[in-house]
Amino acid sequence: MASNRQTKKQAETGRVPLAWCGWTAEIPEAWRPLRIEGTWDRGGMVVGDATEAIVKIAWQRTPRKGFDAAAWLARRQRRAAAPAAPEAPRGPGIAEALFIPEAPSRGGGHRALWYGHAPAARLALECAVNLGAASASRHYALRRLLPGLAAPGPADPATWALFGSLFRIPPGYRLDAYRLYSGDLALRLLRGRADRLTVRQVYPASVALGRRPLDAWLAAFPFGGGPALGFGIGLGRGHVAEDRRRL
Repeated sequence: MASNRQTKKQAETGRVPLAWCGWTAEIPEAWRPLRIEGTWDRGGMVVGDATEAIVKIAWQRTPRKGFDAAAWLARRQRRAAAPAAPEAPRGPGIAEALFIPEAPSRGGGHRALWYGHAPAARLALECAVNLGAASASRHYALRRLLPGLAAPGPADPATWALFGSLFRIPPGYRLDAYRLYSGDLALRLLRGRADRLTVRQVYPASVALGRRPLDAWLAAFPFGGGPALGFGIGLGRGHVAEDRRRL
């Protein structure tokens, strides 16, 4: 395959942010989410390029009190039935981590497994790297993605980034709903019971505005509901970006 001829330098240039449900990472421009499932509390994302799946990132929210990270990591190692490395990469916000360089995959082949606990973000993270992937992709996932995987605390502004879109969100919001269409990405976020924030990006702007005038975009709500109390729309880098707030 062509990807097998890709060099490590090619795989590591042109990085873009990837951020979802409280964790953040950087991936090569050629990578993208292939599948997203689950909710704010628990879910998974498979990331790869045009030829193959390279890594799966899974998350789950941990209890506010009483979560035993050491016991959780020990259970994960027993389940993997493979030896752990002496040290595990830990990005910002990751307090405890476990790295298993090679373990059998359920469907055959082998994978590297990484587990990390981010207490401030209340996240338990799991990554499975496809060891059968192209060497450059495998190298990037093991040497760049895992050490850079981060989980900011709840007091920090949150980043949501995928498919070329990036949103910086005030602290305290959690994912309520999302819609990911080709050229049209929308997230609905909640804070408390009444504070709702909807962000949306449609691209390219020339196509978006050709499909519907600006005033029609102002009246459109990607998840239904009444008028926004706060609203912003901007054009930049070939995108139409919306920011809606309702109380």
